[in-house]
Amino acid sequence: MIKQLLLISGAILICVLIYTAPRTKQDSSVDQLEKIEVPTGIESVIMNAQAALIESDKEKLQELDSRLKSSDPRQQLIALDSITTFWDKRRVDIAAYYASQIADRDPSEKKYIDAAIRYFDAFRYAEDSLKKSQMVSSAIAYYEKALELNPSNLNVRTDLGVCYAEGTGAPMKGIQMLLGVVKEDPDHENAQMNLGFLSVKSGQYDKAIERFNTVLKINPLKSEVYLFKAQTEMRMGNTDEALISFEKFTEISNDQEMVREVKKYIKQIKNS
Repeated sequence: MIKQLLLISGAILICVLIYTAPRTKQDSSVDQLEKIEVPTGIESVIMNAQAALIESDKEKLQELDSRLKSSDPRQQLIALDSITTFWDKRRVDIAAYYASQIADRDPSEKKYIDAAIRYFDAFRYAEDSLKKSQMVSSAIAYYEKALELNPSNLNVRTDLGVCYAEGTGAPMKGIQMLLGVVKEDPDHENAQMNLGFLSVKSGQYDKAIERFNTVLKINPLKSEVYLFKAQTEMRMGNTDEALISFEKFTEISNDQEMVREVKKYIKQIKNS
């Protein structure tokens, strides 16, 4: 149970990043918004997802879809935003598609990032290799668009590096991007964390521990890092060091359910 929880929380952390980048507005593109063209493939995905909705959700979506017929481009953008939010809670791949429609028609750094994040989440949840490839390719495309507008955004460069490292046949390209981020900003928490995850994945446990320790120096209260560090120590056979990290997690974490599970695991280790 605890191993599953640790792996799940690690998967969540690697793909959830917080962005505070300012919106770069380009008003000229808003007036070009006309009817929404749905490409082949996504149309059937949307239709199948709509058919599976409960009746009240179908009615809500129909009302939102009707707003897309407005002759006012800005009203269409508002409708697209509402539809994106609707699907966020149900199908992130469809939400990503609508977010990308917004970004294509009203380009800005923030909107490109919004689309890219959703595509990367869809990549993480996709079950077949073809869909994974499609989703990560779209994520990369929109992160690159965001970087064109703001090449200095280290959060985007970090996410783009993770996309390449996790979802393409060029993992070293992604790793080099992440290394470039920490060279420019050694205290970049997300880049250091993801380099730690990638070190674990490649079996470089010593390097992973170094990365996790760096994250803890940056943010000593980031409790979940103690779990990742402890799990890595366990893989190395360093039980005593792992116990120290597990116990530190129980002292500072606010996740009481997780704390209870970790305490059970600590007890199992000590009694084994």
